[in-house]
Amino acid sequence: MKRPAEQSNPSTPNPLKKRDPELVKHLAAFRSRIGGILLDSLAPSLADPKLRARGAPDVLEDLYAVAQVLSVLVKNRWTEKDLDSFDTYWRDAIRSDIGEEFECERHRIQAAVEAARTKLLALEAETANTETNGEPPKVTQKTLW
Repeated sequence: MKRPAEQSNPSTPNPLKKRDPELVKHLAAFRSRIGGILLDSLAPSLADPKLRARGAPDVLEDLYAVAQVLSVLVKNRWTEKDLDSFDTYWRDAIRSDIGEEFECERHRIQAAVEAARTKLLALEAETANTETNGEPPKVTQKTLW
């Protein structure tokens, strides 16, 4: 029997982990480097108001977008919320200087995300069909006056 959280929030295995484990390892290492950049160099720079005014906020936004994308790409399973997060940050991530790392793998990543989205839609349709025992939803007519 499925737990309520599993029923209301379907997920699918990350297709990149199965199809391209080396890419996932590469992305995990990149995620680690982004964390290192944040901890080692950016945080002290943000304390200086002169540096902050000269572009550090843009760098911080780029780092945040890349970090959000990477956090989805290295997960074992993806939910609709994960894919929505990916969609929200993907364009900013690949357009940033930091996101150039994604460029050579962009098509494979996008294909994997689309495959996962299709699988999630099928799971949701299957769940909806199971809940109604294969019957169409009942429509009732009510008087409005």
